[in-house]
Amino acid sequence: MKPTKLPQDWKPTDFDVAYARERGFSDGEIADITEDFATYWLFGMGRNKTHLCWSGSGRSCWATWVRRTQPKSKPETGFVGTTDEVELDEFTRRRRLTEIVNKRKLELRFNITDITLTNAERVEADAYLANIARRAGG
Repeated sequence: MKPTKLPQDWKPTDFDVAYARERGFSDGEIADITEDFATYWLFGMGRNKTHLCWSGSGRSCWATWVRRTQPKSKPETGFVGTTDEVELDEFTRRRRLTEIVNKRKLELRFNITDITLTNAERVEADAYLANIARRAGG
């Protein structure tokens, strides 16, 4: 089987629609996903790319597109998981690290000892700053 470009008249198969429904998408959302998919592969960045399997299986290009479109469910707090394994989403993690590093810089620069950082935060900030210094030096 030879890879091909997405046909101009491509439509999702019944299997493709069922695959998206199983992942919680409504018919309206599936129509939007279909439009985005076709636009990307026919006219956008994917227009010159080829694939072996555009649709009709759980390993098709369509199935991958649907999985990547599916939102990751995260509570509004920015935390994911249980209290035993709390994982911050990427934006919240970076914002928190920036705040910690800025506080640590103040501590180091002005020898301020009353900034509220835990030892773990100091270690995290020092490791981050050391990594930045190592990249700048080498």
